[in-house]
Amino acid sequence: MLIAAWCADKTPEHLRDALSHAENLWLVAVDGADSVTGVGSLGPGGKVTAIYVDPEMVHRGIGKMLLDSLEAEAVQRGLEEVTLLSSRTALPFYERCGFAPAGQPQTFRAMTTYPMRKALRRDGA
Repeated sequence: MLIAAWCADKTPEHLRDALSHAENLWLVAVDGADSVTGVGSLGPGGKVTAIYVDPEMVHRGIGKMLLDSLEAEAVQRGLEEVTLLSSRTALPFYERCGFAPAGQPQTFRAMTTYPMRKALRRDGA
């Protein structure tokens, strides 16, 4: 039930709409055989809207690579922080990546999510 609620808007139409907005950055990680191993997205205002890694590929640095690349883009855009809503299972990952709580847990699509933020470091700062 939770997965169905979380994925309710993961339709071809929604993805087509999300990809059509120039302010959204989408990254795709692929392996040597050109198989997709993960995706990440950065939306307006520095909101990380997606970090998904193929379950068979977790703990190989793919999520960290995607997140680092999204953060670098946010710095290029002149942003001072990035934000996201984390699932409970992803909390340890985001904490290891330097994110901190940014408010009380909230319900999003029938699932408890945790607002998080990370201040971005700029070269020379």
